[in-house]
Amino acid sequence: MDNTLLLNASFEPLKIISWQRAITLLFAGKVEVIEEYSREVHSVTFTIKLPSILRLLKYVKVKKNRMVKFSRANIYARDKYVCQYCGTAYRSEELTFDHVIPVSRGGTKSWENI
Repeated sequence: MDNTLLLNASFEPLKIISWQRAITLLFAGKVEVIEEYSREVHSVTFTIKLPSILRLLKYVKVKKNRMVKFSRANIYARDKYVCQYCGTAYRSEELTFDHVIPVSRGGTKSWENI
């Protein structure tokens, strides 16, 4: 559960990366932290909270097929396994998702509507 969602500069999801890669991008000055886990990693000289969502500072043009696949697992990772109604963290098998605009009323199964 310590993976990091990487967003493009336009806040579009790109991919899920390891926390180690996330910290590398952070120290390289290529990203900004949007959200963090409560877990920290320690070195001799500093302590840092693990980033859960990062946004690239420069827009990266991506091919359409390289976007993060829309899936339950990726939705849960985006939301840090936290219920958006009550704010409680759950295991992935306890979670469901709802459409903002129901499909019966023209809503789509997309990142923006879940």
